Amino acid sequence: MGFLDHLEELRWRIIKIIIAILAGGLIVFWFIDLILEIMLYPISRTTSVNPIRLQVLSVQGMFLIKWTIAVIGGIIIAIPVITYQCWKFIAPGLYVDEKRFALPFTLFSFISFIMGILFGYFVLIPYSLNFFS
Repeated sequence: MGFLDHLEELRWRIIKIIIAILAGGLIVFWFIDLILEIMLYPISRTTSVNPIRLQVLSVQGMFLIKWTIAVIGGIIIAIPVITYQCWKFIAPGLYVDEKRFALPFTLFSFISFIMGILFGYFVLIPYSLNFFS
């Protein structure tokens, strides 16, 4: 396989990744109000003001907040596709003994990622909000 063939394969893999991120972003944007409520829930538990309203200081502020959340959520939703596309591009160049480490490493990384999100949401955010309020 020549250099240009590798570039063509990489191009198609990147296109598939971008399509997956855009699809994930659209899914997240469809549920953006619910996601904002979930993100603001720890703050609403620490204050007496209900419902919490975000203070937007520019005309496009809320629009940018929602689209930023949609893009980040789209990337998070597309992580399995991104991982798969990267693996399909990298795997032909690896030896068999190198390939056997891929699944345990991927599972450990995914579990660590989920545990980090849960720890931050349920432990760090409530304690830091109580400390700073």
